[in-house]
Amino acid sequence: MKTIRILILEDDIETLSVLLNKLSLLEKELEESLSPRDLSVITLSEYTQVEEYINKNQKFNFDVVLLDRDCKVGG
Repeated sequence: MKTIRILILEDDIETLSVLLNKLSLLEKELEESLSPRDLSVITLSEYTQVEEYINKNQKFNFDVVLLDRDCKVGG
């Protein structure tokens, strides 16, 4: 089964819960489709985490990246 890798940078818990709820619905649809796929989701809340965890480790490849426009940390 192919895995769709998703990175989310979001510091607002309410927004993150909406995103994860929608991804849950999508995951159910993908599981029942003719070509089933799985979702792998990484969530981070600060842009510094992205810099440390993702940017410095080039082995990570994502199919979808969702970035918060107004990160509270200011990045």
